[in-house]
Amino acid sequence: MFATGGDGFTAVFARALDASGAAVAPQVAMAAARWPEPVLLGVRMGLHTGEAEERDGDYFGSVVNRKARLMALAEGGHGVMSRTTADIVRGQLPAEFALVDVGVHELRSFRSPEHV
Repeated sequence: MFATGGDGFTAVFARALDASGAAVAPQVAMAAARWPEPVLLGVRMGLHTGEAEERDGDYFGSVVNRKARLMALAEGGHGVMSRTTADIVRGQLPAEFALVDVGVHELRSFRSPEHV
């Protein structure tokens, strides 16, 4: 984990598959949790793969910004990933999880749209 903001945080992983697993685990745990009263809590996840510049334990670059914009596309209880990440993890996810193409989306501050 390298950045926090509000109730969110950002983490970096050496492998896209590790990041995918780290994104799925909280979703599963939240869905299985028993809450003291009926509540609807959902975690949003956004995953993107690329190179960033690391300085003093923090990461910078468009890859970090793109990940944040992807997360903003997600609704509570869902995770989204760029096609870049999906292409890497395709065929390696546990059988109970599937990649679902949700189309091409414009991301704020980016010239080129992202296939999600």
